[in-house]
Amino acid sequence: MRILAVVCVSLVLAACRQSVPAAPDAQAAEAIRNLANPERIHALNTAASRRGEAATLVALAQDPDVRVRFGAAYVAALWADDARDAEALAPLLSDADEATRAVVAGSLTGLGHAQARAALEGLRNSAAPMPFSDPPLTVGRFATDALTAIDAAGSRR
Repeated sequence: MRILAVVCVSLVLAACRQSVPAAPDAQAAEAIRNLANPERIHALNTAASRRGEAATLVALAQDPDVRVRFGAAYVAALWADDARDAEALAPLLSDADEATRAVVAGSLTGLGHAQARAALEGLRNSAAPMPFSDPPLTVGRFATDALTAIDAAGSRR
């Protein structure tokens, strides 16, 4: 499964989703903490496919392990769908990891957050690798594709 496809589609649709009951955050947290093993990305995608509250994962996004921060930001970005989530995720726009910033910026840009769009545009030339992408892609390619998808969705509204 290509993470890019999942994330781009989720970013475009994030602002349009309806609220549904929160999923157990323990499952997402376990999948996020187990990212030391790259084969665990399937568990992360499974957790992300269930609906939860993005704000509940923000604490994990402060973890010193970049894989845990990225995983938490990835799932929270997929779950984000309202102003409360946007407020909780906004501090992650300054994360040291470019991939973490990219997934958060993509989600928040889809929600209309102006500073997030600037952050995403600033990542367009990044050569940093996008974790778990298959085939491998850079943060810059992700940012460019996300902006293209968001702009296309905006023109259809």
